[in-house]
Amino acid sequence: MPGTGLIFLGIVSILFIAVGILGICKKVKRWRSVRGMHKAIGWLVEYNVGKELDEDGFDLFYPVYEYKWEGEKREFYSKAGVLGYQCHTRGKRVHILIDPQTKKVTCMEDKKSYDSILLRFGVIGVFVLVLTLMLGTGMFS
Repeated sequence: MPGTGLIFLGIVSILFIAVGILGICKKVKRWRSVRGMHKAIGWLVEYNVGKELDEDGFDLFYPVYEYKWEGEKREFYSKAGVLGYQCHTRGKRVHILIDPQTKKVTCMEDKKSYDSILLRFGVIGVFVLVLTLMLGTGMFS
């Protein structure tokens, strides 16, 4: 039954669009929270190899950033693991954000990469939905 496949594609595309909307919401939330945070310039100094492996058996690398805050050198150990081929050159400049209330430290570049993955899902979802609607209306017949 050809209609069942189109319904399935429509549902999958709507789920992808929902993930994309989640990415937009996270981006807006991050943008709002950045306004109240202290900003510092940091640098990628090294990677720690994760003890766990990803599903394909490759090692995950976790960036270590160094930054200056209140006249003191500090390190931030990121929880955003990457595969070896995704590693950046040591010395790469990054933006460190420090929450003044909780003293929680984050790296803006780590957050941006996660949000952009979610947005890509949304774009794919819109593309598949448009394609499904075109197939459903018989445009390609």
